This record gives sequence, C-alpha cells and structure tokens, in this order.
Amino acid sequence: MPRLRFSVRDAQGAEIYAWNAVLEQTTLKPGERPWFKSRPRSPPPEGRNIDVRFFSKRDLVSGQA
Repeated sequence: MPRLRFSVRDAQGAEIYAWNAVLEQTTLKPGERPWFKSRPRSPPPEGRNIDVRFFSKRDLVSGQA
C-alpha cells in the first residue's frame, strides 16, 4: 500500500498544509478496507477542507515528500 497524503485547503481551495501517513496494513484483499487514524500536528485555523489520496510520484517531483 502506498503512503496516504492529506492536504488542508482554505476557503479558496488552495493547499495550505499537508502531511503523509503510512498504513500499518501493507496489502489489501479484494473488497477489504483499511482502517487508519491520522492527525495534523498544527492545523491552520483557516483550513476548510481536507483531501486524502495516495502519495504519488508527482509529490516527489514537487518536493512534498
């Protein structure tokens, strides 16, 4: 399983804070769902939405590892 990437967005949709998390479960069977819990260390008060996605190669290229 790849890392998860969380990003906090402000009211205009701009990413203002991000962090990654590694799941304890390394593989999934068909139809299985992983359980996880993650918290930002210091979330910005202007945050309005959180996006969750798999960490990708573009994150390495943009320097957001």
